[in-house]
Amino acid sequence: MNDNEKLNELEEKIAKFKKQEEKPVVNPNNSGHSLAARVITDLASGLLVGGVIGYFLDKAFDSSPLCLVIFLFVGIAAGFMNLYRSLDKDVKSDE
Repeated sequence: MNDNEKLNELEEKIAKFKKQEEKPVVNPNNSGHSLAARVITDLASGLLVGGVIGYFLDKAFDSSPLCLVIFLFVGIAAGFMNLYRSLDKDVKSDE
């Protein structure tokens, strides 16, 4: 192998390396604090909305804890669904 072939091979390697995009190690939009805040917000908002709806339906229908308990579970399920959707979207955008 002569010097010209070595030089061409080195230039090809350099060009190939420059073409590769470096992915950031940590996406600044998905830092640990923002992810924790989103998890808490998704779960708490579902729980709060379900609790408020259940409370007012209990007052309207005079069915003491029944609607509250049902809608608390519905709110928790909605919170987990929102959490799953937002995390699934983040995982797909990172790929």
